Amino acid sequence: MRPPLAGANRSDDALVLDYIVDSQFEAVQSLDDCMEELEDRLFDNVPRGLEVQRRSFQLRKSLVLLRRIVIPMSEVVSELMRRDLHIVRDDLMPYYQDVYDQVLRAAEWTDGLRDLVTSILETNQQASLPPSSRLS
Repeated sequence: MRPPLAGANRSDDALVLDYIVDSQFEAVQSLDDCMEELEDRLFDNVPRGLEVQRRSFQLRKSLVLLRRIVIPMSEVVSELMRRDLHIVRDDLMPYYQDVYDQVLRAAEWTDGLRDLVTSILETNQQASLPPSSRLS
């Protein structure tokens, strides 16, 4: 986790946004950790096809819900940073830019995890087929 945007020259709004975005980023990290565990189960010596499938769907649902929060946040911060609206003072712009960059990283990471869970599902389906039916 990044250090909070604390200090006399930073606005309370930037601090609140920073806290929210850091929390979102931590949620993405947690889902990434779950995804790694799921990958390990997928290639475990003990067949866990149904368990992997169920967990994959749960993770995908969580990713969709998180994405519904992360994407609008990027739009909120982007609008706040618009110079023509004069919402954020120029001296605070670097802090808002930092928050915005973190939001974008969280959104990109969420997209990557969504692709990964799809790959896990496809691999799990292939692994559960009889060898003669598997794609090469």
